[in-house]
Amino acid sequence: MAIENLPESTPMQMAFDVFEDLFSKDMSIVESTTDIGFQRNNAIFQVTNLGAACYKLLDTVVFVVIQEKDVQGRYDVDLDYFKWLMKYESNNYGHLRTIFRELQKAAIELVPLTPEEALAQGESPENGGAIPMIGAYRITKGRVFFEMSPPLQRHLKDPTYAHWQSLRVTAQLTLVYARVIYNHLLPYIDDGHTPWFTVEEVQGWPGAKASKAAYKYFKRDQLDPAIKQLNEVEHLDINVSYETKGGQGPIPVTHLRFRVTRKGGQHNNDFEQKPLALNEADELYHVLNEEFAIGPKNFGEIQANREKWTDQWIWQAVEFTRWNLEKGKITKSPSGFLMHALRNNLRVSSAEKIMEEQNRLLAESRAAKAGIAKAREDALSQSHDLSKQETQNEAESLALQGLSQFDALDLVGQEAYFKEFCNTFQAKLVAKREKVNLEAISIEELRNNKLLSHALGIFVQQAISKS
Repeated sequence: MAIENLPESTPMQMAFDVFEDLFSKDMSIVESTTDIGFQRNNAIFQVTNLGAACYKLLDTVVFVVIQEKDVQGRYDVDLDYFKWLMKYESNNYGHLRTIFRELQKAAIELVPLTPEEALAQGESPENGGAIPMIGAYRITKGRVFFEMSPPLQRHLKDPTYAHWQSLRVTAQLTLVYARVIYNHLLPYIDDGHTPWFTVEEVQGWPGAKASKAAYKYFKRDQLDPAIKQLNEVEHLDINVSYETKGGQGPIPVTHLRFRVTRKGGQHNNDFEQKPLALNEADELYHVLNEEFAIGPKNFGEIQANREKWTDQWIWQAVEFTRWNLEKGKITKSPSGFLMHALRNNLRVSSAEKIMEEQNRLLAESRAAKAGIAKAREDALSQSHDLSKQETQNEAESLALQGLSQFDALDLVGQEAYFKEFCNTFQAKLVAKREKVNLEAISIEELRNNKLLSHALGIFVQQAISKS
């Protein structure tokens, strides 16, 4: 059945961010305060013939696949990160390869849909099948590579009928029956109980590793220890129990049904909890890697000191480095300066921030005043230029009017104004500038000189205006 309001799959980068933090402190995924998991499609899902370690590998593989929106030809994951996700604490890579080969041999059995699910999806209740879980894999140079069938990838990525599966929980399940019971509980958490299963069906859930013992021995050796482990798992805020049919007198127990109740009436358990949404959770990594180009050696030093060098510590060092860059105090190797700031816990003090803010406000005030003064100066200059242009235009107009009236006079009148003009201070000043001898110049020659002709026109116009 579908469960509404499913948690969103934790982004791969968020999980890697948590990994980097806890890995540096030698803490396992179980000790994470942030849940890491994925929406697991309900139609999967009986995975047969797996041991407990292989179930952890399966969970990790599915988690990696689900983080990518599109079908991939090959998945590539950091080896330490991959081991951390599956709580694989050994450096025995031969054993890890053995687990991978076990998963390669296993098949995902697509569980036939219930009538309700089939009706909702437009499928037949009998639809089922089996698909190999993974194809080729490789562990090399600190990386894990694996391939998966595209149809299975599409099936895993379909969120329509899914439930939240927590890697933080499954990493603690070391008993095969605890794990397979957990798998079958998930789709029925909201109902409070599972359907009835036959004892043989429950015994057969692990596939080839199934118990074929009589019920009383199966109960003693497999069922009760599995229920006990589920109820002791950290971060799993539910109680699991079961009830039976049969078992009266000579009639053996024939059916089992599992029940789920909340611990202390809590509702924020790992089935309902949405993991913390870390927007741009990898921001710090990108700042160190891209802005400052921190190399592998320095990254290793940062990782080794993560317990002391908290996010706040690192961000303060980043701020201190940026602050000095802006002031031109760093002339080479900003990454080296940042590492120096980290090692010595250097940061911009509150007093320096206040002083910088005051200086900024003072600079803005001075700039504003300088801007006002410049605007006033420009306005005065513009006014002066405009006034000068107006004067020039007015003089040009007077000169044209005066010359027009001078040309309209007879020769006697022109001679009279010409002689009078030549005796003026203005005429002598212009003639000196133009290097002209007024005593030897004719009226025609004067008119051919632009400045003298202009001065003559103004003189004539002013003289006529006064008469």
